[in-house]
Amino acid sequence: MENDELLEKLNNCLSKINNAFLLAKLTLVKSEEVQNIKQEINLVLQSYKSSFGEVEFREIDKEIGGVKNLPKSGIWLNTEALEKDLRGLYSLLQKLIIAKGGCQEINFVDVPELESTRSVAVSQAIKDTKVLLKDSPISAVDRIHTVLHGYLKEILKERNIEYVKDATLNQLFKNLKEKDSKLNIENENIKQIFNSMANILDKLSLIRNNESLAHANDNLLSIDESLLFINSANTILCYLNSKFKK
Repeated sequence: MENDELLEKLNNCLSKINNAFLLAKLTLVKSEEVQNIKQEINLVLQSYKSSFGEVEFREIDKEIGGVKNLPKSGIWLNTEALEKDLRGLYSLLQKLIIAKGGCQEINFVDVPELESTRSVAVSQAIKDTKVLLKDSPISAVDRIHTVLHGYLKEILKERNIEYVKDATLNQLFKNLKEKDSKLNIENENIKQIFNSMANILDKLSLIRNNESLAHANDNLLSIDESLLFINSANTILCYLNSKFKK
């Protein structure tokens, strides 16, 4: 019971940092607000001191030590400044959650080098995703969604298949599936799996819009949920990439 309570607290701490990163993108987070976040996290970790081993608690002490060094108040911080201040603490919280069984370490499918894309936006989103996956899966959710969305558009353009400008992931996928012979599948069982991907894509967009850092959302995915999202998107990307290799 205490472990479940601790995991809930640790995930809440991660959410606070995620929200700060979201505001920092717009330079809308103040230095004292970051200080308050660090102090709140410090109180949580101190109150559950007995739940951690000596090595874990030394890591906590090392990372949270800067709390006592109060920065100048009233400074608006950007993402770069926040990275320096909170990235280490964020990574530590993720490590503690995994250690307490909150999620399993997952060897996710690596983002494929998409052979058919020439889009600068898609290529940059792939680079961003690979970097963010190492430390912040929740931050990678929006990026992998961008990769998949942009990649589908690229494939449709190359195959001379028209699509609506503001088409959703699901609409782009259905358009490609219905109009390109490369996606004609004879194996009925595999065909059913493939057809169900349209529903998965629909849910990916819903989650990205309402439970990721794409917008100022109150409810964010946990680490394991973020990895499930990323792996699902990657599975679809890898399959499409294998079909449309040049």
